[in-house]
Amino acid sequence: MALNINGRMKVKTLKTDFKKEFGLTLRVYDGRSFADDDATLASIRKGDSKGGEFSPRRNTKVGNLEDKIQELFGIKTQVAGSDDSYLCDNDKTLAGALEADEKLMVKREKRIKEDVAGEEKSSTAGKEDLAATEVPKEDTQKHEEIPAESVSDDRIVAEETKKDVGILENTVESTGGDKSFIARIIQTLAEKIKAMYRS
Repeated sequence: MALNINGRMKVKTLKTDFKKEFGLTLRVYDGRSFADDDATLASIRKGDSKGGEFSPRRNTKVGNLEDKIQELFGIKTQVAGSDDSYLCDNDKTLAGALEADEKLMVKREKRIKEDVAGEEKSSTAGKEDLAATEVPKEDTQKHEEIPAESVSDDRIVAEETKKDVGILENTVESTGGDKSFIARIIQTLAEKIKAMYRS
């Protein structure tokens, strides 16, 4: 199905059809803000645009597509990656931009998996350290019972940290690797641990 852009088309239809056709995100603006999804292209038209219809192809350059939509409909658009986290290079064709996007997504997925695997290793090492701090029960001889108050706070902190690492791993997966969000979580966890040591 070839995408045919015209003034009667709603913004949400254009964005959805563009994503289906080219695998990339099309950002549509009304002035400096994102356009209302329920608006038609004609209703947000700016200036003396001539209107008409336009059918982009896979070999259309990103910059040419944005310029053509601006010329015909008086609407600013930008082509972004499939996850809408960055803008595509204007000199690439839509097919070339999709190819670059797919490579980037594979790299990101691989990095996330490596990060999670690294965290699992450190979590496993933490478990081994925790196991080493536990009182061994080797034989049936009577041993002096250790009062609960003397159990190291480090074990409690290690248990809490283990829970927090599990939460962090789930969050990493659900955010798609949003580093700024993850950094805020790590900072909060660090503050929580410091507070536990202070008390």
